[in-house]
Amino acid sequence: MLKSGLGKRSFLPLATLMGFIGIADTAFMLPVISAYAKFLGADEALAGLIAGLYSVVAILASFVMGISVDILGRRRALLLAFLSDSIMVYAYSLVTNPAQLFIVRALHAIGGSLTFPAIIAFVGDVKADSLGRSFALYWMGVGSSIAIGSIISGLITSILGFKAVFQVLSIIMMIGLFLSFLIPETLEKSSKPKRIFIEIKKSIGWLLSSYVSIYALYYVFGVITGILSLTLMNVLGIREEAVRITGFYIGLSTTISIALFYLFGTITDKKGPRIPAIVGFISLMLSQIILAFNLAWNFILLSSIALGIAMSAILTLSTVVASSTSQSSRGTSIGFQQTMNILGVATGAPISGLILKTVGPQAPYLIGAFVQILALIIILLSLRNYVKLPKQTI
Repeated sequence: MLKSGLGKRSFLPLATLMGFIGIADTAFMLPVISAYAKFLGADEALAGLIAGLYSVVAILASFVMGISVDILGRRRALLLAFLSDSIMVYAYSLVTNPAQLFIVRALHAIGGSLTFPAIIAFVGDVKADSLGRSFALYWMGVGSSIAIGSIISGLITSILGFKAVFQVLSIIMMIGLFLSFLIPETLEKSSKPKRIFIEIKKSIGWLLSSYVSIYALYYVFGVITGILSLTLMNVLGIREEAVRITGFYIGLSTTISIALFYLFGTITDKKGPRIPAIVGFISLMLSQIILAFNLAWNFILLSSIALGIAMSAILTLSTVVASSTSQSSRGTSIGFQQTMNILGVATGAPISGLILKTVGPQAPYLIGAFVQILALIIILLSLRNYVKLPKQTI
C-alpha cells in the first residue's frame, strides 16, 4: 500500500518538479560542456568526445539502471540518483584537466541514467488510470527545464564563469534529493531479474511500438542537431546565421511541443495511442520532407512546427506504452526506452552527416522521412496487441 503524509494528488506535481530538476543537469551542460573541455586544454576532437561521452555511457547504463529501479524500488533509486548527481556535477568544478573531466563525465552518465526510469516508473505506479495526461505534464516540465536551463547556464557562464554553473547545478540536484525523501515507495515487492524478463517478454509485442517510436523521433533529433546548420551553410552560403537559425528551429519546436503535450495526453487516455502515433509520424515525416525541398525561412518555420507536433504526440504515446507493463517490470521497460532514445541521436547525427557528405543535402532528410514511414508501419502493427492496463490500487 502507498503510504505518505502527502495526498495522492500531490504526487504528480512533485514528480513533474523532480523531472524538471532531473533533466536540468543535461540542459545546463549542453551549451557549455565542449567549451569547458577546451578551457581545460582539450583540442576540438577531445572536446567533442567528452561532450558525447555522456550519451555513449548512458546507452550502456540505461537498461541496467532500469532493472535497478525494479529491484531497489522507486524511492531508493531516486535517492541514489540525485545523491550521485549532486556529487558528480559538483566534481565538474573541481577538475583541472581533460582526463579528469573525461572520468567525471562518464561517472555522471551512470548515475544520471537512473533518474528518468525511476521517476517515470513512480508516475506509472500512482497514475496508471491516466498515464497520458500524467506524462504530458511530466514532459511539459522536462521541456521547460531544457529551455530555461540552456539560457541560464549561458548567462551564468558569461557572468561568473564555468565552475559556477556546476556549483549552482549541484545545489539544484540537492533539492531533487530532498524531494526524493517526500515520496513514498510504490513498488510493492522487489523484483527478481528472472521475473522482470518474463514480464517484458510477455509484453514485447506491443512494447516494440514504444521503442521504435522513440528511436525514430530521436533519430530526427540527431539529423537536426547533426546537419541542419551544415545544410544551411552549404546550400545558402551562411555561417553564423545558420547556427542561430538551428537554435531557433529547436527552440520553436520545443515550445510547440510544450503547448500540445496535454492535448495528446488526453487523446491517448481517451482514444489510445494509435491516433497520436499517426498524427505524430505524419508530422515528423513532413518536417523532414520540407527541409529536403525548401530551406526558405517560412518553410523552416513550418518544419519546426511539424517537429513540435510530432514531439508532443510521440513522446507521450511512447512513454505511456512503455509504462503500461506490470509494476514489477516498469522500470526496466522505461530503462530500455531511454536506451533507444539516446541511440536514436547517436545514430541519426553521424549517419545523416555521412549521407550529406557523400550524396548531397536532400538525401539525409528524405531518408529520415523514409525511416518515419517504416517506423509508423511497425508501430501500428505492434499496437494491434496493445491493451491498456486496468486501474491499479497501490
